[in-house]
Amino acid sequence: MNREAINVPNLLTIARGFAAIPLVWSILSARFGLALVIVFLAGLTDLLDGIIARKLEQSSDFGRLLDPIADKLLLVATFVAVSVPGFGFEPLPWWLAALAVGRDVGILGAALVIYRVTGFSGFTPTFLGKLNTNIELWVLFLFLLTRAFNLPELLLTISIYVTAASIVVSGLHYIVHARTQLAEWLIQNTKLEQRDSTGQ
Repeated sequence: MNREAINVPNLLTIARGFAAIPLVWSILSARFGLALVIVFLAGLTDLLDGIIARKLEQSSDFGRLLDPIADKLLLVATFVAVSVPGFGFEPLPWWLAALAVGRDVGILGAALVIYRVTGFSGFTPTFLGKLNTNIELWVLFLFLLTRAFNLPELLLTISIYVTAASIVVSGLHYIVHARTQLAEWLIQNTKLEQRDSTGQ
């Protein structure tokens, strides 16, 4: 890591990733009010690191790589924590956490394999992918809110099935999107190689 990577936005992003530790502890201790505070502070760091990076012109490749890693770390850790039974609260269904974590692990694993085989790393997020992330954040926030204040379960139950549908649809769409991007890249590379081989 070079000196330019050690700046305020990146430190805030790192702090957001490490917030997974107290967040998981607070959930498994059934301290849902504290968990909501941690989630709020983590969201605040997400807002601030982008603003500060733009204002101070401290955007970096390291920061762009680090930001989604911190977000996914926090998201996955929270999904696992709220789905573990036996800690004095009614958890989210385990299958929802399996869907959410499985989708992200599958996408990451496929991207790594494709990169190793072809060298392509230019996958871009999709609108449905971003929407799915927001829906996942919503169901986790609603879960904490429902447990903290003993709210009716109906909205949470509906949100669980909406989230499951979003995970499946966005995952399938990402497969199509990634295949299209990879095919376009391969065609472009083939044309460049043919041009170089003919000396044109």
